[in-house]
Amino acid sequence: MKKYVLPLLIALTTVSAFAQKKIELKIDLQDTSPKFMLGADGKAAGLCIEIMNLLEAKENFKFVYKSAFTAPKLIESNMESGAADIHFGWAKTPDREKIASFGPELYKVSYIGAVRANDKVDFKT
Repeated sequence: MKKYVLPLLIALTTVSAFAQKKIELKIDLQDTSPKFMLGADGKAAGLCIEIMNLLEAKENFKFVYKSAFTAPKLIESNMESGAADIHFGWAKTPDREKIASFGPELYKVSYIGAVRANDKVDFKT
């Protein structure tokens, strides 16, 4: 029995060490406030950063990014090449569906237009 205990303990310790290692996901930040913003101190903030922080706290993920904005075309290129693993906040288009799988929406956004209250324009149509 004793000869099985040591290998079992080694196996469990090894599995535990691997289980604790977070899955690193590379992501680019896009200049799309309020999803991604850079503070005066250069630190990334915004709705998507908060979602990533929540996922890191609850799941086995670690998001890796530079606190700098990446151009939209470069984000697409990075996703296609594997330089980035995931992106939050994309509009689903046929071209992007060729390079990425889209999950369910994380939140709904409604953009509503407004005109001055005393404007004569019929803005209901």
